[in-house]
Amino acid sequence: MVGCPGGDTVGALVAGALSEVERAAIANHAAACDDCHPLIEQLVELRASREDPGAPDELTVGDGARATGVLALGSGARIGRYVLGDRLGAGGMGVVHAAVDSELHRRVALKLLRPDRHGRIGGDGRERLMREARTLARLSHPNVVTVFDLGVHRGHPFVAMELVDGGSLSAWLQHAPRPAGEILDRMLEAGRGLAAAHAAGIVHRDIKPDNILIGLDRRARVTDFGLAQLGDAPCVPGDAVIAATALMPDPALALTRTGTLLGTPAYMAPEQRARGETDPRTDQWSFCATLYEALGGVRPFADDLAERSSAIAEGRLAATPAHRRVPGWVRKIVARGLRAEPAARWPSMDALVTALARGRQVRFGHGDQE
Repeated sequence: MVGCPGGDTVGALVAGALSEVERAAIANHAAACDDCHPLIEQLVELRASREDPGAPDELTVGDGARATGVLALGSGARIGRYVLGDRLGAGGMGVVHAAVDSELHRRVALKLLRPDRHGRIGGDGRERLMREARTLARLSHPNVVTVFDLGVHRGHPFVAMELVDGGSLSAWLQHAPRPAGEILDRMLEAGRGLAAAHAAGIVHRDIKPDNILIGLDRRARVTDFGLAQLGDAPCVPGDAVIAATALMPDPALALTRTGTLLGTPAYMAPEQRARGETDPRTDQWSFCATLYEALGGVRPFADDLAERSSAIAEGRLAATPAHRRVPGWVRKIVARGLRAEPAARWPSMDALVTALARGRQVRFGHGDQE
């Protein structure tokens, strides 16, 4: 595509008459064009409002769609067909409530975007939430949270997901002392879920203790695919700004503001933190960092950037407290997954999980938790 799209092209875009390649070309052009960027973003919101009959007619150019008032999020409030219960957690962009599907009589976790102080839902947040739902919909695995529904209520996007009674890996570890074998069992389950994501062409990009849930059924699930990248989408560095990806049938490009790094720095592989480069081996690195912390009680490398860089380059793992021993055989497996060079790590998550599972059986047996 050369130059800005003309009126006929824009009309075809709104009507949904363009091919996927043409839509992608417009999205890439808008990312670098100050004139087209706000126009395309406005069209994104216009299409969203048309898809949701209850959405408001007004648009806020450039800043995202204005939600219709402030949603009442107390227990008993209704979001579409869902009746809210207790709040389960909140982050910088969203809030998660327990809820009941009034039609199917099923308990779910309902994730909603948090409007800004002006009552607006930003385009980036909307797209990340929708991408997370579409990503999870591609996966069917006992160790990955299941998505049930995606919708919009009064201009507020939401996702209904499997409700995992329990909490995060972090909370589970803090609740009571856990034997090494039990921790390994839960992390092996999370590793299998992550391997399934990789097999489906999905890179999570934000594996950490808070994104692994442990249910009361003692089963681990990987969650929060809001930053995930699909393997059939082009790799986008962490400082890219991509507009209008919501116009594509399967919007899988990473959205972020200029200069923003996707992920959680303490659990990022060196190539992800330095250059925004991600693939399954960066997830492997984050998984191994999480496993080391879960067993040893400390992160494998210091948070100080200079000290961290030299420790990673030398493969020097942090010392653990005397009461939190990382078995030597686990330490060896984890050390390989934490190599500075991606090519020096395990060939795949499957290979890493297989090595951990074999070691767990040999060292601990079926019942011994150590």
